[in-house]
Amino acid sequence: MRAVDDATRATLLRHFRLEKKSDRVLTLACQQTLPSATKMQLVYDAGVTGPGGIANDIEKRFDFTVREPFTASFSCERENAKAPCTPLRAVRLNFSAPVSRADAQKFVLRGPKGTASPHFDASDKDAEASAVEFAAPLPEHADLTIEAPANLKDVSGRTLANTDFFPLKTATAPMPSLAKFSSGSFGIIERFAEPDMPAMLPVTLRHVEADLHVQGLDSGTSQITKLKLDADTDIRQWIRAVDQFDGIAMSRSMIAQRMPEMLNNGITPVVIPNSDGTVAKDPQIDIRSLSMLAKRPGVETLTLPVAPPADASKSTDGAVRGGIAVSLQPKLADGLPGVRRWFERYPYSCLEQQTSRALGLMDAAQWQGVLTKMPSYLDRNGLANYFPPADDERPTGSPALTAYLLAVTDEATKQDRRFALPDNLRNQMAAGLANFVDGKIERKFWAPRNDLNFRSVVALWPRRAAAHARLDRHRARSVADLGGTRLPRDPVTRRRHCESRGEARASRADHPRAPDISGHAPRASRSRPSATTISGGS
Repeated sequence: MRAVDDATRATLLRHFRLEKKSDRVLTLACQQTLPSATKMQLVYDAGVTGPGGIANDIEKRFDFTVREPFTASFSCERENAKAPCTPLRAVRLNFSAPVSRADAQKFVLRGPKGTASPHFDASDKDAEASAVEFAAPLPEHADLTIEAPANLKDVSGRTLANTDFFPLKTATAPMPSLAKFSSGSFGIIERFAEPDMPAMLPVTLRHVEADLHVQGLDSGTSQITKLKLDADTDIRQWIRAVDQFDGIAMSRSMIAQRMPEMLNNGITPVVIPNSDGTVAKDPQIDIRSLSMLAKRPGVETLTLPVAPPADASKSTDGAVRGGIAVSLQPKLADGLPGVRRWFERYPYSCLEQQTSRALGLMDAAQWQGVLTKMPSYLDRNGLANYFPPADDERPTGSPALTAYLLAVTDEATKQDRRFALPDNLRNQMAAGLANFVDGKIERKFWAPRNDLNFRSVVALWPRRAAAHARLDRHRARSVADLGGTRLPRDPVTRRRHCESRGEARASRADHPRAPDISGHAPRASRSRPSATTISGGS
């Protein structure tokens, strides 16, 4: 070690505010440069004499970590780790140590449209910078280069360790697709945008299909109201009123004070209850449920017809393809027309897909067609195949598909008895599934996996389907017992086993004994608890 020079010592004392204690402070430096990011110790050995002449009789050691080298790193937002940078977000250079603001401003981003300088917040007046950012939006689908100033150093005078990082080359992805109306509180309806054209509401589109057209609004034609103002005083008052009511809620008394006409135009306000369900004496009103112009003198009503263009692309049945549909319904799950359309266009034809389409649409005629063909999909063990097996083919029925068919038809039957499985098919599949869980049937697959993994998944089935399928008590009890006792008893081994497929979870602590699936009340606990209850979806 060596003592630092007087100027450096004075700077250090002033920086750490130790001028008054300077006689008790040592300022030392290493004789050699230390490697970055390494551990070091300062040893204060015994025998060191202080200013009073008293020697230190205890060795002391002080641990330090040498700081990281001065480096730069790059970051940007991406759709995934291998994708280019999204042009809607800024790109950023981060430094492991601060640099001067003047050096940070010398970085340059070069692209197909020229160069760009770093962006700094207007309130950032710091003389140092720990990062450099180039603001979005950036040119899409473009190659970009970031250049660093020559001889870049941090504020401590260290040169950049990874100088070969620059010039940094990166790229941007295409702009993501977009279809949006104005997101602000104020929008413009272009009533006379084009000669001989109806009024239009602008929609921003980006990277959407070429034949995207407005299919229509469920409400048919739409109406807007217009109030023409000429006096400057009226204009200022309405601008202030629109700003005051640009929100979500306001008390009834405040609405009555600012614009009582909104409460007396025949529109029933929506009252917002308190958190406990009660209504306050001066309740909050959802001001979006009110109208500022309804029944006000001088207000005109304009009708906006909604229709697709005459040259809109059409399907084979003449319906307009694509489009934007706006609708309102009291509950999210009511109707679900999009889900029904998806099922109607579902093109696949294996047994699982035929079943899912028929039951998803609750189409009894289509389901009867599936039932007519279903016996040809079962192998001689009673397990269902995705496609009809050949006569000479060895049994290849899927226990997972069989369990799915039993479970999904059970759920559908609760809605409509027409979707029940016939007893002969249900019993045949249930017997085959029980034999599989019992180990009497084995399936070998091309992928190497333990047959017991499939038994774990199948063991989920009895809790949902066996009781509702009304199997005899012997079969139901055997499947239930096998669903528990066939799994390892050791908690760690059992957990790994159940998670190996990612489709089941086992917990001995949460489920001390398996339920009786025969439809009767649970029996008294045995002397030892059942090994496992598995919970999950089939």
